[in-house]
Amino acid sequence: MDRERYFKYLVKKISYKAVNAADYNSLLTFLFTHEFVWCKQTETDANRADDGIRLRLLYLQDEKRLGAKGDMRLPCSVLEMMVALSIRIDSDIMGEAGEKANAGKWFWEMIANLGLVGQTDMMFDEQYVSTVIGRWIGRAYKKNGEGGLFPLRRTRVDQRNVPIWDQMGEYLVENY
Repeated sequence: MDRERYFKYLVKKISYKAVNAADYNSLLTFLFTHEFVWCKQTETDANRADDGIRLRLLYLQDEKRLGAKGDMRLPCSVLEMMVALSIRIDSDIMGEAGEKANAGKWFWEMIANLGLVGQTDMMFDEQYVSTVIGRWIGRAYKKNGEGGLFPLRRTRVDQRNVPIWDQMGEYLVENY
């Protein structure tokens, strides 16, 4: 699989009118080159990695290259997981399809929630991004989810122990 073309395919999936993704090439590349790792107490987050890996099949279908499955065994990247989750929020949860579909909205909202909006190519700080992503993956964010993908204003449950899918559900209920 042509990794560069696949990267561009993923970036196209998260295009959003309010954000120029081309300004975030360094951030997106960082996310693409770092593995999404889930912790043992939230084993169902492995499903998020599976969703990310399934994007490779969609790419190969779209490119009409189903015979080229060489990268299917590589671990899921942070970018793949977040793009896949954005697509699932948009289509499976919000029910958007056709012209109304916009997974990019959800992707860039997660980027904002992580505190990475300022990480344009002109201001990219790899150490900062690495710290933020490490904190999120290591579940070292606040109990209410602040510092993660889906911070909440009110919760009785420590979000660090909640699977990403369930965090997302609580976040959508609270905000939408």
